[in-house]
Amino acid sequence: MPTRISAALGVSHKQLIQAGAYDGFVDVDSRLYVDPHLLSTDATPELSDSRARFEKYFHSVLKLLAASKKKGDIFRRRATEMLTFREISGIALGYAKHDTAGRAIGPRLAGELVALAKEIVDAGITDPEIFELIGILQEKIGADRVSDMTVSIILPNLVRFTQRVAKDLSVATTRYSIEDENFQVPIFLKNDKPVLLVPARILRHLPIARCWEDIDMVSAHNASLRRRVNKIIGNTWKQATSNRVRKSELREVLLRHPALIKDMIAQYRAKPAEPYNFKADPDGVQFWYDIAMSMVQQSPLNLVGFSLATQDDVVKLVRALCKRFAELVESNRLSRVFYSDDGTPRKEKIAQLTFYAVADGYCKANDLEISPETDAGAGPVDFKFSKGYSSRVNVEVKLSSNPKLVHAFQTQLPDYNAAENAIHSILLIIRTTKSMSGIKRVQAIATKAQKSGARVPEIVIVDGIPRQSASKRQTKIVAA
Repeated sequence: MPTRISAALGVSHKQLIQAGAYDGFVDVDSRLYVDPHLLSTDATPELSDSRARFEKYFHSVLKLLAASKKKGDIFRRRATEMLTFREISGIALGYAKHDTAGRAIGPRLAGELVALAKEIVDAGITDPEIFELIGILQEKIGADRVSDMTVSIILPNLVRFTQRVAKDLSVATTRYSIEDENFQVPIFLKNDKPVLLVPARILRHLPIARCWEDIDMVSAHNASLRRRVNKIIGNTWKQATSNRVRKSELREVLLRHPALIKDMIAQYRAKPAEPYNFKADPDGVQFWYDIAMSMVQQSPLNLVGFSLATQDDVVKLVRALCKRFAELVESNRLSRVFYSDDGTPRKEKIAQLTFYAVADGYCKANDLEISPETDAGAGPVDFKFSKGYSSRVNVEVKLSSNPKLVHAFQTQLPDYNAAENAIHSILLIIRTTKSMSGIKRVQAIATKAQKSGARVPEIVIVDGIPRQSASKRQTKIVAA
């Protein structure tokens, strides 16, 4: 179930927010990252020297590489050790459903980083910021690993922050040792595991290194170089760092023209650092939960009649949850969760999480033993409702804009059903496009398969196109 960090600690959401800590979800990936660019702007007292600590660390790596004369020498080996980062357990950022560990950087990947960094050093670049931008140039390094590197380096700062918040909120704690010093950090009430809190003001939905919008490349260099570079990787740093340019191509160009790297670092330094705006929540990191819970409370659903004694009862219950979800979307304006302020549809994951919260909210409100299980959009199947081993129902949530609707119907759900030994499955399609072509294709395939006697997933269509006023529309169901 979606569980806030605050609830897992036994405090209120408001208390944790007022303490300056991020209050995400234990079991839902937040897609928020610690951005090193924000360390110098955060006023959290325990993080006052975190930026200096970060820069000092990478200055040391660069100094080692500058002294290195050949592969495998003592300087390069030490640099590889410093760029090898273990997983840090307990960081409360919602990395995964069953764990709160980050992504490690092992010796092999660290070796690749050392090779790249050595080339950069040999090109005359000794600015520690290059490691904040390393994900632009190195395969397998993304926002998550840059965040985890940062967390590893400033871990003592985070532990001190966590200890203070735990003391201020009087939560249950356990001993946590780091750098030969003992601290008291909170524990999750459910499993007694230690938790390390993160200040909300050092988090971004996407690190600033990937959000340069239209900053010109080679701003301080000659027009001839600008033209040559533009032909290869575009006019702006945003174009250069987009998926259309391979990292290997960008790396080759930058290493051939070190002035570009200096330009990149200079513009990166000048870019204002702004943490994620949790109040506006433009990327829908959290608001889906608050709205869904509000809807569940305002529109109660009596599920007492479901005894769950038989497999058919479980199927009927899941259908009832899908129907109520459709009513909330179509008649109670829950559809607004699926769109940004400018009217563009949000990612499919927001719809999946919203359904997850609604279904779980009703199950919890009715004290039902049945429990929805999910990998929150990251795993193989969106939701698995189960009552014992023999009564499993899979629900896959898709937007009508998803080009793989047919694949989900014909391949995904049948495969999941076989793997989970499910008795039934539902493809819940939320219409967010004017075109009905994808939906009609799936319906046609379902009708043809049913006529041949084949067992196919049930299709539930929810009209998620926003309206000026609420209007009741009957949920369309193609029975299996």
